[in-house]
Amino acid sequence: MRICICDDEHAVHDTLEHLLRQSALTDDALCVEHRYSGESLLRAYSEGTRYDLIFLDVRMRTVSGVRAAREIRALDEDVLLVFVSAYEQYVFDAFPVGAMHYLLKPVQQEDFDEVFARAVRKFRERHARLELRFHKEFYSVPVDRILYAEGKNRHVLFHTGDVVYETVGKVSDYCDVLLSSGFVQAHQSFLVNMAAIRMLRSDSIVVSNGDVIWISERKRPEVRKAFDRYLAQRKW
Repeated sequence: MRICICDDEHAVHDTLEHLLRQSALTDDALCVEHRYSGESLLRAYSEGTRYDLIFLDVRMRTVSGVRAAREIRALDEDVLLVFVSAYEQYVFDAFPVGAMHYLLKPVQQEDFDEVFARAVRKFRERHARLELRFHKEFYSVPVDRILYAEGKNRHVLFHTGDVVYETVGKVSDYCDVLLSSGFVQAHQSFLVNMAAIRMLRSDSIVVSNGDVIWISERKRPEVRKAFDRYLAQRKW
């Protein structure tokens, strides 16, 4: 996981790196880089550097964190942005650039751990893959591209919107990996990626490609609770 800390105060760099190293999630391989201005960060992006997570000060000389974030977002839709500031009034500036959180200085370990745990979870989901085999062909499918998995005639169909991957087996064979990657079980034969849900009805789910998946009566309360939790985690 490639992380950048961008702040014009050296003490903040020391604090955030200490919080990172003290986090319970340091089992993940971390590469931490330091940038001390918005100009430096934008220069790195213009030269092709990409990060998975950026901790970004809001107020910096010349190029503000908000301006840097806006330009970076135009180049990189996937980077996770966390603003760090001593000024609460700038919190609404973070919304237009899709920041995942806004931490107030001085940053406390408990607050940091909560945000970092969400970032790590998103990173793992984004990089998780399913290795599938059908007849003599092998596929490596990014989990976050799967809209839903469908069990049919002792086969599992993985719908990605443009391609359907097929393998022999049962939906239950993939419950552990998919349920831990943001999916919900709508029916014995269907696992749905909650990031792909366009509409949740009382008895069905409409996913982003327009397909409709029926929710079994027994699963309806569970699906609603899981989706509510998913939406809550996306909020600050």
